[in-house]
Amino acid sequence: MGARTVVDGVRFLTFVRFGRDCGRLTCLGISLCPDAGEVGKERFAVELHGHKKQPIEKPIPAHIKAQIVAQRCVVLYTSNPECDHKDGRRDDPRLSDASRVTIDDFQPLSKAANNAKRQHCRECRETGRRFDARQLGFAVAQTKGNGAYRGSCVGCYWYDVRQFRGDVGTERASA
Repeated sequence: MGARTVVDGVRFLTFVRFGRDCGRLTCLGISLCPDAGEVGKERFAVELHGHKKQPIEKPIPAHIKAQIVAQRCVVLYTSNPECDHKDGRRDDPRLSDASRVTIDDFQPLSKAANNAKRQHCRECRETGRRFDARQLGFAVAQTKGNGAYRGSCVGCYWYDVRQFRGDVGTERASA
């Protein structure tokens, strides 16, 4: 359990390390206490502390986002996709400037597909090994480069799913 504190008559219970990597919170405070003057009534409050030390700006111009979310997910072909930055590392400084991004920097991914991409990109950052598309039944691992990350995501399945499928075609590896 977390630490308990009282601030202005409100009891807080604090938990540490809450949230996922892209929006890490250092702690969360939750309070339940009787409301003065009303028996049986309780107030509920949430207090969030902390922020990412170096937040990554990821501006997506509204006109680009509207065009991307009007499409279907390129992986699952479902509607209502998220507008995904193709570059999973988001380390290209051009992507931090809304006036310099283009529609070609994004792809429509469902929540599930975007979560899968996020996991594979995290593993690539941690290990230096790019995603192997043969795990999905494709005949090749990448269309450009090899399994080692060498400063570019281009050629990885997750970087541009539509382009990857176009380059590889529908040919699948034999089982």
